[in-house]
Amino acid sequence: MKNNLSIPNFNSALERFRNLSYKLLDVLQGVRVKRHYDDIKFVMQHYGSEKAIQKRTNYLNDILHHAVTTCSYFKQYKNYNSIADFPVTDRNIIANNFSDFLSSTYKNKKNHEVSTSGSTGVPFVTLHNKQKCLRHNAEVIYLGERANFTLGQKLIYFKLWPEIRAKSWIRNTCYYSVLGLDEEGIDKMMAEVKQDCKTGLLGYSSAFERICRHLDRTNAKPMNHCNVNSIIAMSERLNDYTKEAVKKYFKTTIVSRYSTMELGIMAQEEMNRTGCFKINSGSFFIEIFDMNRDVPVAPGTYGRIVVTDLFNYAVPLIRYDTGDVGQLEIIKNSEGVDEPFLVNVEGRKLDLILNTKGEILPSQISSYMAKY
Repeated sequence: MKNNLSIPNFNSALERFRNLSYKLLDVLQGVRVKRHYDDIKFVMQHYGSEKAIQKRTNYLNDILHHAVTTCSYFKQYKNYNSIADFPVTDRNIIANNFSDFLSSTYKNKKNHEVSTSGSTGVPFVTLHNKQKCLRHNAEVIYLGERANFTLGQKLIYFKLWPEIRAKSWIRNTCYYSVLGLDEEGIDKMMAEVKQDCKTGLLGYSSAFERICRHLDRTNAKPMNHCNVNSIIAMSERLNDYTKEAVKKYFKTTIVSRYSTMELGIMAQEEMNRTGCFKINSGSFFIEIFDMNRDVPVAPGTYGRIVVTDLFNYAVPLIRYDTGDVGQLEIIKNSEGVDEPFLVNVEGRKLDLILNTKGEILPSQISSYMAKY
């Protein structure tokens, strides 16, 4: 009996060790991530407070002022009154005029390069300054906690990895490519899940659907003593089948995350509110624009998701058209305060099907075409 109990105890000790090691490292480096973490947590948890409102306002004003004073592209808007005076940009505009978007302040500084694969759009490369990277690290930690994942726990990560990745002991992460997620790959993953340690799953929505379909076909039984305590879906729309099947097999609620490589985590579905994505208002200002014109639409109206990144000072993304569509609705939050939530995030505009009235038909072309 002692031997059986020693495995989960050892794994729990390793989780705490990794968590404390990361925090200690951050302390030695000046608690840079912790400061961002505390700030994001405060702004998101106290959305309606005067202090949170002032923080959001200051962050927006600061990035706009920085853009018009250090970026050639935005200098013509130096007499702006508000963000409404700024144009809508997108990855094509930025890629074709990159030197004009690059801040003169950060031109010769060490920045972090990020790129998107362009799997459902145009490949895109941009830069993140140091504070943007720290902010992103902090939002990954905090929003992970909102989905029951604690830094240091085991993570199984499903993605279209460009190369085979070995398991990372330091990060406590197992990497699975969605291209190799066949029956054998799923069985291997399930063996990982059944080990005696708390586990989080992160990956494409279609990967979780594929896993559940396999479990259906093999008449697998629900994991009554499942160690999976966090499941986060990303990149694709999460359908009702996958939500129910995940809950059946893993005894855990799956939440959807709205994020992109060039921006970070912009919003995440609430655990107790299906379809309601709480906006990362400490790091982003989000607007919904008309499908064909560069004008904002009223809450509750479908449109293009346009984002202003409040912390990327190297290459300011002001009113950046993500290429995705969705809608904002004003909903009372846990404080009883009216707050805008993203709802019905449908994914890439290029993937949409419209009826003869120009209305969006809920669909996910990519998931249907994947088998071909």
